[in-house]
Amino acid sequence: MLVSFNCSVLSDTFNLIDSFLVNFNKENDENIIAKLGNNHYDFKDFKVGHLKDYICDRRKVADSDRHAVKLWKVDVKDESDIKEKPKEDEMKPRLMFKDYFQDELNGVKFTMSNIHVIAIIPTDPSQQGVTQMSFNCSVLSDTVNPLDSFLVNFNKENNENIIAKLGNNHYDFKDFKVGHLKDYICDRRKVADSDRHAVKLWKVDVKDESDIKEKPKEDEMKPRLMFKDYFQDELNGVKFTMSNIHVIAIIPTDPSQQGVTQNGVNWNDVNSIYNWMMTLKRPPKTVVPKLVSTSGADFPLQGREETMKILMEGNGSRNGICERFTKRNETDRNIHPIPILANGPGTGKSRFLQEIPTLLREQAEKYTNDDELLNMIKDRMYSVNVTFGNGTPAKLDDVFFGETSVALRILYEHFISGGAYDYEKFVMMCGENCKIKISGALEIVLKDVDTDINIIILGIDELNNLHSLYDRDLFKNNPLRSIIHAVGGLNCLGKNIFHVPILAGTIQGPLEEILKESTYRYLQLPLRLLQSREVQNIIEFVSERYSLGDYINSGTFRRCISDFGGQVRALEIFFEDLVKKFGRGTNNVDYVHCITNVKEELMDRYKFKHFAYTVTPAIAHAILNIPVSKHNVADKDGRVSYIDLSSEGILNLEKVADSASFYVRMPYIWIAILTSFNKSCEFWEVMIKQDSHVFWESFEFFNVKFWTLRLTLLSILNKDVTIKDLFRGAYGFNEFEFLENQEYKFKLLDESSIKYQELKHRYPHTSRNEHLSPCTVYKNCKGAPFDIFFFINNCLFAIQVKSSDATTNQPQTLSKKIIQDEYEKTEKAYKELKAKIPELKDWMLFICTNGPKTEDALDLLQSNCLVVYKANFKDFYGYTYSSRAEFSEANDKLDANTASEYELRTVEMMEEETAHEICNKRLYNDEDDLYSKVSMNEQAKKRIKVVKKN
Repeated sequence: MLVSFNCSVLSDTFNLIDSFLVNFNKENDENIIAKLGNNHYDFKDFKVGHLKDYICDRRKVADSDRHAVKLWKVDVKDESDIKEKPKEDEMKPRLMFKDYFQDELNGVKFTMSNIHVIAIIPTDPSQQGVTQMSFNCSVLSDTVNPLDSFLVNFNKENNENIIAKLGNNHYDFKDFKVGHLKDYICDRRKVADSDRHAVKLWKVDVKDESDIKEKPKEDEMKPRLMFKDYFQDELNGVKFTMSNIHVIAIIPTDPSQQGVTQNGVNWNDVNSIYNWMMTLKRPPKTVVPKLVSTSGADFPLQGREETMKILMEGNGSRNGICERFTKRNETDRNIHPIPILANGPGTGKSRFLQEIPTLLREQAEKYTNDDELLNMIKDRMYSVNVTFGNGTPAKLDDVFFGETSVALRILYEHFISGGAYDYEKFVMMCGENCKIKISGALEIVLKDVDTDINIIILGIDELNNLHSLYDRDLFKNNPLRSIIHAVGGLNCLGKNIFHVPILAGTIQGPLEEILKESTYRYLQLPLRLLQSREVQNIIEFVSERYSLGDYINSGTFRRCISDFGGQVRALEIFFEDLVKKFGRGTNNVDYVHCITNVKEELMDRYKFKHFAYTVTPAIAHAILNIPVSKHNVADKDGRVSYIDLSSEGILNLEKVADSASFYVRMPYIWIAILTSFNKSCEFWEVMIKQDSHVFWESFEFFNVKFWTLRLTLLSILNKDVTIKDLFRGAYGFNEFEFLENQEYKFKLLDESSIKYQELKHRYPHTSRNEHLSPCTVYKNCKGAPFDIFFFINNCLFAIQVKSSDATTNQPQTLSKKIIQDEYEKTEKAYKELKAKIPELKDWMLFICTNGPKTEDALDLLQSNCLVVYKANFKDFYGYTYSSRAEFSEANDKLDANTASEYELRTVEMMEEETAHEICNKRLYNDEDDLYSKVSMNEQAKKRIKVVKKN
């Protein structure tokens, strides 16, 4: 941390409402970052307005009231020094935060413990003291020992009613009774119904629990009475000390039974717990529920080599299993990082945890030749996965239990899961006094395993569900923190048993933050999206299992699959729907309907609509293949980081080799869904439209649309671009120096002005001296010297598309001669154009091909020539569009029984009426049946076939 500023929030009567720190940290030895909640701001761009917005969000100030919130720079010891509104140094929202603290940032007259910023939030006089007020409540045993403590908060919701929030329950302030608070305490402490009558509450005003020596003799709070009736003076601002304890609850306990449940289990004795667990153990042949049991769990595991490699070998200075094992007797926490799986939902975290034992036994030899480690993995390894989802969902009690919540799940998973008791019943049987460490639970499990175990793999899944229940206003301790400290300690034991804990959940940001605070290091395990070959392996598996036959060979099927971009959950949903349709016994599968179902299912599972209007910059970085820092702001409003979007499953982050940056990965269908919600993205329809399969048909037309979108997105990110911004990812791009020495960057027009246009003549040979607009992408007429072109800053960018011939089986091969011919043809055309338009400054040629090339084709390219070919499609077209580029000149035939009308119309020489007639008159037995019912030309016949299910 570089520097912290103390900020206090006051009412307009100068009562303290809230306080927090504004921290500035240096991230990855690069930018200085201000972190406020989940938002990260570059220090040089951090405005007072960002801080004001955070305070208003934190204090739930209604939009209509935010204008009245004011901030001042101060330098006082505490809030009591502030008697009135400061008369100077008001901080203006539009100004930079750093401009107010130049001396302090330079180390001049800066007292770290003082208050540096105050914010004053006006309150409605009738509600003063209530809209943002907290009462401290302590729970004691009848021997007056502290058991628990929490806050009772009152907040004004939506500028209307004042609400008391207790756990998941909300109470209107005027209706809030003492009985509601008592019920919450009894639920929180798991007091049996038969014992609740003995729980008593008292109003107090003491500094801490040590001031309470016995049960109070007065001010007992009656459950039937209103809470506010006991605190009239306090609510009116009289004699109220915020830090004192205001309410105590005393829960009677029998000292002889402390730590012992009604079943006689002593939770301080491992043998007692073990003996009890054996009485609950499921029968030997019981089928134990898996962590993942959806249809996708049967898919062959694909694309996890990098995950295993980092788990075993580590990443840079962060050790994996192999190095940790060699240093297993050393207890330094820096040697033993905690592996985490913190990707978004549906990326395969749970499946990977489930497969780890098999993967280790099958693949360990790839990463180590240590015979001792290999033998332990083979014969003396125990693995257990627990989850805060499925049949053991996170509950409010788990937040209080912390480490115990994991330990109980370990016992349940090993002894009971699938047996006579569900988890909720098991927890009730454990009783309210159960408290056990993770190490204790594992010790009990090993007593049952009864073998010489040396390695324990512990997976803890769905930690996001536990984190979502944590409310820092209600609970002193974050349960994730206690779990991290527990597994971190196991990592560093340095004893006979070697522990490998793996934490998983969709909370990458919070998980990393807590790990940093704990000083335990973490090892991020990547779960990238699947590649084409890996997806094909899944397709072949599903095809064989369900006898899909010709269906998986249709171009439409493969195009649908490619649009999922290797996202595991989307594939799973698609195949489930496809198999259902196939099982109905027809020979017609409506792929469009399948895709629609996948979209609807995805929209139910992910927050696309929530982010659709703000994540345009993230989409631009994904399509343009521009790396980002994971902490960078990813939305227009500056509220969401790339880590946040990754945790929500809106995008994937794929690490750039030898860099701290990440590529943004978003499957095509993700972008199609996001932009469908956002009307401001209508100009993207040229490329982002799921049913526009015409863009598969022509590689040339695909490039026209792609360049239109590329220029649009570059304009959104930055109106001024370099030559390398324009052609990032092309072959030889890193060494390309053409036009780099210009004194200015290329200036793009506003995104709404960037369009494409088809010319009806050959430009420039038959130019009509028309005025061509800058930043408009033109599709030239057939026979012209280049296929596509556009102008920026009086420079001509000519694009020549070399694609396979759809009427032959032999694709065109790009050779050195072809490149030279195209270059000379374009150069001649430029000279002709220069004579007509003298203000033209320069030109360059860009060749793109989806076919093969000769070995020497790209040797010694001209200085103003770049090439894209199949091997670097992903580098140029980006992860999102590279598969569409590969398919854009498809040679496969369309099935007359399954192709949609819009697909049939992409066939050359296919009339609209013919496509409509084919759809109306199907199903067809064979091609002869088709031709007898529908009249079509010979060219169309070459592209149409009939597939009939056997």
